[in-house]
Amino acid sequence: MTDITSLRPLAAVLVSAVAVVPILASYRRPNLREGWTVLAAVCKLGLVASMVPAALRGDVYVTKLGPFVPYIDLTLRADALGLLFALVASTLWLVTSFYSIGYMRGLDEHSQTRYFAAFAGSVSSAVGVAFASNLVVLYLFYELLTVATYPLVAHDETDEARAAGRKYLAYTFGGGVAVLGGTLLVVHLAGTTAFTAGGIAGLANSDPTLARVAFALLVTGFGVKAALMPLHSWLPDAMVAPTPVSGLLHAVAVVKSGVFGVARVLLDVFGIDLVAELGVGGVLAAVAAFTLLTASVIALRQDNLKRRLAFSTVSQLSYIVLGIAVGGAAALGTGDAAKWALIGGLLHIPAHAFMKLTLFFCAGASTSRLTPTTSRTWPASASACPSRWARSQSPQPAWRASRWSPGS
Repeated sequence: MTDITSLRPLAAVLVSAVAVVPILASYRRPNLREGWTVLAAVCKLGLVASMVPAALRGDVYVTKLGPFVPYIDLTLRADALGLLFALVASTLWLVTSFYSIGYMRGLDEHSQTRYFAAFAGSVSSAVGVAFASNLVVLYLFYELLTVATYPLVAHDETDEARAAGRKYLAYTFGGGVAVLGGTLLVVHLAGTTAFTAGGIAGLANSDPTLARVAFALLVTGFGVKAALMPLHSWLPDAMVAPTPVSGLLHAVAVVKSGVFGVARVLLDVFGIDLVAELGVGGVLAAVAAFTLLTASVIALRQDNLKRRLAFSTVSQLSYIVLGIAVGGAAALGTGDAAKWALIGGLLHIPAHAFMKLTLFFCAGASTSRLTPTTSRTWPASASACPSRWARSQSPQPAWRASRWSPGS
């Protein structure tokens, strides 16, 4: 593995953050504002994609910005795991940008400039999470992601949206405190927080009890955004946000930052061998298994489409965590089982992202044309196939209109 010093990781993080300024400045010219959004999305995707060939060769692009605090450098590294997350987020931001333009204009939503600006800042933070080289940098972008996404969760400015926003902040900032505590304990035990393939060597020689405490704090903190039960309830409530927000941020960027953090902790902080020795992988796997089964059952009982998809997301995220955790629990004696469990869990990051974003887009296209928002209030034909039924509700001759036509 060769480190390639380059500004590309920094540019990939900053391009959408820089775009916030012209987006805000173009508030009187919607076409220009949305042009800046699409341009930033294209540039971000291009920058991230340009680093993929090097990652496939085993090389890593590195941007060194100097020391942040003693013994901890402010460095960005575009390794294979980080590029997986960054490529998913940047690709789907471009797709969501086009969907957002039609969705926000079609519904004549308020505060569209704030919406697009917050969206750009959120994706910038998500890519920062992907390219963080140590726990401290990861923590900084993890918290910035919370701040940047709050205006999107509370976008509607209703009492329900504000309550969901406050709950979102309470849960995610609480998780951030746990991540900070775990990071400080790792520094105390190992003297460094730099991500290392196979885990930080100093942790293997540390006090096992304190190592377990550090692991628990980190996994709990990242588990908030990964929606592990019982830390999941902010996610269904956050579905009051506009559909593009629910799709990209709460099926891709925000929740995937949580499972990505869990993956970093298991693979590059503790390492799967130490996770198996400490016996913490099995506990995490049990929590993930409980979450995926329970959330699936709850999802089946939801009438609101977006809440049903939210609980489905809770379940699917736990499949990812389960694969990673089983890999850690099985590392000490089951041959290739750990490898295949990890591959399966990590593969589900892009698989679930594309799948769930498409489902949210379909839900938004259906419910935005209807007054009823729950399946129980739909006609039987709508419940059987919402997308086909929504298409049937497009403008049509008066003699074909029914009491279920749009806006009724």
